[in-house]
Amino acid sequence: MILKEQLEVIPSPSRPCALTIGTFDGLHLGHQRILKRLREKVGPRGTVCVVTFSNHPSHVLPSRQPVPLIFSKGLKINMLEEMGVDVVYCLEFTSEMANKTYGEFLQGLKAVCPFDFLVLGEGATFGKKGEGTAKRVVELEKELGFSVEYLSKLSQEEEVVSSGVIRRCILEGDLERAAELLGHPVMIELSNELEIAPEICIPPDGNYRVIVKQNSHEIPSILSLEAGKATIDVSVKDKKTLLIFH
Repeated sequence: MILKEQLEVIPSPSRPCALTIGTFDGLHLGHQRILKRLREKVGPRGTVCVVTFSNHPSHVLPSRQPVPLIFSKGLKINMLEEMGVDVVYCLEFTSEMANKTYGEFLQGLKAVCPFDFLVLGEGATFGKKGEGTAKRVVELEKELGFSVEYLSKLSQEEEVVSSGVIRRCILEGDLERAAELLGHPVMIELSNELEIAPEICIPPDGNYRVIVKQNSHEIPSILSLEAGKATIDVSVKDKKTLLIFH
């Protein structure tokens, strides 16, 4: 997988190329559906490209309440690779980016990544003041030379699958429901000081069964959370340790 942290040209990507844009926090079932559709669009030899962000837009936009992240940047990138994405642009969301029009943003993407297809979730908007609505993006198809498709929202048990709902489940300690909506277990990265980054969404204080994953080793353990501090009965030797709740 090719990882870019700035809008740089991709050298000769295999065509056709399909692209999506979003925060993709948690890479839940709805996100996975979009990634699957991208691959269907281009086939096994085409290029699947994801444009995402290292931070959450709510941490930059003054009109929004900052939300806790389900995934750290590193965990999101690793999982995108596992899900078969060929190219990831993981950009820092800035106030400068927020002030770009949707047309400027798409033109900039087209200049570095010659995408043929754009796949987005229903209701997705981007660009200054969220003016890049479905109607307006469709109007750019001929001018920029791509086709766009919006996928309907995914529901499970009459509940729309969304990062917001999953955050609520985690914060309330309903990790089983969160895992159902994610399509994978709840996971948290720890540093070698057993620290959880302050922006990460964590369950309430208490004891939780986890699998501690360090490189290829997986060890069952009990995680104790108290005031955002983590304690496990396993020696942490790596800079990054993954906790998988089960």
